[in-house]
Amino acid sequence: FDLTKLTVTSQASGDMIFSDGTNAWTRRGIGSSKYVLQVAAGLPVWAEPPRAAMMIFCAGFTPTDGVDTVVLPVPYDPLDGTSSVTWNVRRLDIRVEDTSVEDSDFNLQYSTGSGSFSSAGNLMTSDLTLPSGDNEVSSTAFAVTTLDSGDKVRVEFVSMGTSLASVTIALLLEMA
Repeated sequence: FDLTKLTVTSQASGDMIFSDGTNAWTRRGIGSSKYVLQVAAGLPVWAEPPRAAMMIFCAGFTPTDGVDTVVLPVPYDPLDGTSSVTWNVRRLDIRVEDTSVEDSDFNLQYSTGSGSFSSAGNLMTSDLTLPSGDNEVSSTAFAVTTLDSGDKVRVEFVSMGTSLASVTIALLLEMA
């Protein structure tokens, strides 16, 4: 390998030189902002990063008898933490640590941006009900299919019947 015989006809800041497999050197210009270097057909190419998935958790929450709420903020772009992105809503799981809970309803709403929940829409096509003797409920029946960064999801615990030891909420989102 003799670098003195390497000839580059043009170059710019951030360029890379690589072998194209034909004993020739090729220049790959710097990629666009947020693009990542991937391999396609054995060669380096710039491409959009794979879609991120994010699980928003609230663990160890202890609602009281009656009505209690948890608010989950919809995150910003995980690559920079500040850019707004649209998320596909994929799944919601609620798990309680007490199987003796009576029939319990969960009212789920969403609010856009800085909007209030008084004008919010329903996140689910219907309230979720945790059957007696069960400690977990999941759903993919969403009334809305996307949420944007800065939106909020409110989980309201209605008629719990008893106070719960601990509740875990998980909302699965995937970048649109």
